[in-house]
This record gives sequence, structure tokens and C-alpha cells, in this order.
Amino acid sequence: MTVWNFDGVPKAAQTMLANLPLMLSPFAVPAVPPGDAEGRAALVDLQAALNRALLYLQNPYARTDQSRHRLKSWHVPAVLLSVPIFGVLVRAGHPKPGITRNSIVAGVLQLALKRMEHGNIETGAIGQHLTRWFSASGMTTNDLTAYVTKT
Repeated sequence: MTVWNFDGVPKAAQTMLANLPLMLSPFAVPAVPPGDAEGRAALVDLQAALNRALLYLQNPYARTDQSRHRLKSWHVPAVLLSVPIFGVLVRAGHPKPGITRNSIVAGVLQLALKRMEHGNIETGAIGQHLTRWFSASGMTTNDLTAYVTKT
């Protein structure tokens, strides 16, 4: 599984955003030729797109609506670790692992998050987050089982 560089991508976007006004300036060296309207328009479009995308690049797993649920520091690691844990349980012969508060997945995640210094998070909170996350993405535990058996 390929994971993008969560630190490098936003920094690259911020660097581009910081330099685009200079690139569009008629006094920049090297400047965009004044007669190159297509190139100038592309840079203006790039600037607008980067401004819109920066929030998603800085935190790709954050909700963009004005929800009352705020992303906590342990939310992303919990989701990322839950799939391999789920996969291990399926390969070990567990017929249908769950992601609720009393599940093995939530218990293992609680211990892992504690070792990662996220504090003592209750299994109920972990289970609730995983249930919301996977239902928002349209996945059920059956879908997760099918996914981990293919990989």
C-alpha cells in the first residue's frame, strides 16, 4: 500500500502558493512572457486550485462540513491501523471481526494508541469512530472482510 507524504505534500503546495504571485509578477526573473496569456491563465488557475485544495492536503481525513465532530489526533492512526488488525483476525480464522466497542479490533487499537502516546482512549470511543468512519465511506464489516482477503 502506498501512502503519500503527509508533511511534504502540504509544504510543496505552500511553497508553490508563496511563489506563484512572484511568477505572475511582470517584474519576476524569469517572468511569464506578457504575450503568453494561456500560460498566465494556467498559473492563475493553479493558484486558485491550490488555495481550494490546501485544506485537504494539510488534513486529508478531516471533515469539510461544519460538523460538531472534530478530528482528534488518534482518529487517523486508528483508521489506518484498524484495517491490518482486521486482516490479521480474518486470516487467523475469526469468522466476522467487528469494529464496535467490545471488539478485539477496538481493544488492540486501544493498546496501540496508548503505546503511541495518545492517552487512554476508551474502546467505546474507538468503536464509535470506526463505525462512523467506515459507514461514511460506505464500507461494512463484510466489505472489510472481502478487502483484506483480496490483499
